[in-house]
Amino acid sequence: ELASSLGQYLKHLKEHFKQPEPRVSISIIEAAPRVLPRMSEKASALVLKRLKSLGVHVETNKKVEAETADSLIVSGRPIKSHTVIWTSGVTNNPFFKNNASQFELSPNGKVVVDAHMRADKHVYVIGDNAFTQYSGLAQTALHDGIFVAKHILKKSNKKYQSKLPPVVVPIGENWAIFEYKKIRFGGIAGHLIRQAADFIGYKDILPFGRALGVWRAQKVKEEAVYYAEPKAE
Repeated sequence: ELASSLGQYLKHLKEHFKQPEPRVSISIIEAAPRVLPRMSEKASALVLKRLKSLGVHVETNKKVEAETADSLIVSGRPIKSHTVIWTSGVTNNPFFKNNASQFELSPNGKVVVDAHMRADKHVYVIGDNAFTQYSGLAQTALHDGIFVAKHILKKSNKKYQSKLPPVVVPIGENWAIFEYKKIRFGGIAGHLIRQAADFIGYKDILPFGRALGVWRAQKVKEEAVYYAEPKAE
């Protein structure tokens, strides 16, 4: 998502500031066997094709081992680099690791919970911290929160069931990949679904008017220009 947007934004800056075409190449180094490994192989293939069309170079099954002043060491091989941007996934709150004797932890450090999202009779663990099938996604966190609230208020005593959420990921301007169960597609249709999802998310936490304003602000391109103030005589 970031790599696909970065190239287009650099092009926008070049045009805005009327600068010559910069010699910029963007590469993604991914330790997993494919991009977006939690999505289907078909979805990953669509995204890879889209990234290549945007001029983004992708290397999978490679690990970043070190960084020097002008390069990255990737699986034992140096790659010249002027700028490095590190993005990481979701990790568990260190509270649980620091109190490991009080919790049962999964191999990836998440808390093992029972059928009602409890780590203990009176302790619930939800969202990214819980060891459930789709933890790490915002929709899963919302699903967990609603489930536990109903259980605490004694409005339901049903057992927890993981719910596969729809996933939509923007890849560059006016393009996104959408996937839900066996339905998947990329392009402008996915972009429109992402736009609608963003607005719904804003509306959930803001009044309608403010939500609409924040949603519309996504289309605004901003440039930060730094300059030295003249010294006072």
